[in-house]
Amino acid sequence: MDSKKWFRLFASCQIVPGKYSSAVYDLDRSAIYELPNHLLEVLQQTETVPVDDMEAVFGHEQASQIHTFLDKFVDKEIAFYTTEPERFPSIDFTWEMPRFITNAVIETDGTHAFDYHQLLYQLDQLLCQALQLRVLHVPSKEELTTMLLDNIAAAQLNYIELLLPFDETISLQDLQAIMDQQPRLRRIFIYAATADEILLNESDRFGRKIISFQKDIRIDPFEKIRPDRFSPNIISYPEALHHNIGLNRKVCINSKGEIKNYLSHTASFGNINNVRLDTVIQQEIFQEKWFLSNDKIEICKDCKYRYACVSNSDIREEAGKYYKVDMCSFNQQDNTWYK
Repeated sequence: MDSKKWFRLFASCQIVPGKYSSAVYDLDRSAIYELPNHLLEVLQQTETVPVDDMEAVFGHEQASQIHTFLDKFVDKEIAFYTTEPERFPSIDFTWEMPRFITNAVIETDGTHAFDYHQLLYQLDQLLCQALQLRVLHVPSKEELTTMLLDNIAAAQLNYIELLLPFDETISLQDLQAIMDQQPRLRRIFIYAATADEILLNESDRFGRKIISFQKDIRIDPFEKIRPDRFSPNIISYPEALHHNIGLNRKVCINSKGEIKNYLSHTASFGNINNVRLDTVIQQEIFQEKWFLSNDKIEICKDCKYRYACVSNSDIREEAGKYYKVDMCSFNQQDNTWYK
């Protein structure tokens, strides 16, 4: 019987190699741990080499440092030692999803360019579960109530986000009252506000939040990728291995009724007034970017954050290679984020 001690990361903790630096994702806690590349090989070797034999691989001088390094992962409760490694199989990260569309973005400017109620009905037919509603104008309290309560009452959505411009006539209490009446409304983002501020942050099972920020999305619609937005988990990680998680199973309708992969993209696949969503999303050209995972995109394929990044950037093809139109501000070589 082999009684040698082995080092094992928990199955939900995954090594993500990068060109300049790497990472370990803890999918249970949605955490990312930095992993310098000179230590990447150590973790990779633990798959086939027992702890006591690491000295033969890396030499006597490094043995003590390696043990200290491995102990840190055990202390963080993302790894353990065992004499029976065969009892801890890896996870099958095959990704399957029965929903035709998982998330949608609807933009409205108050001009009623399309039938909002009919659009929600079509999303229901596609089994959409999450909706982000972007309001570009200043709505009245009555309009906001109709939009979020009356129209969505029969929809099968289970998660709703609302983005609306700052307006002094709509108070925090007004927004909380709407959230109380519409429990699926989990996030409200107030843009073009006077300050970046968390106005409500509940820790119950709904986790409702109301957040204000100064940026005006009508002037600058492009999203900023930041590390605090990275939240890899047991659902998103396998999806990211096979798909572009910022665009996969997503459909967006802008204020003019145009159907897009994302609001900031150039390509339109028709107008919701003239074509049904189920017809559009079945088109191969509409689904093309769903399958362009970060592993297939230049620069991104070298990044340690590639399976956590939720960039909605458009993607262009050049000489048989794919590139994101809007690159993030992360410098992989320096391992720094710039403003």
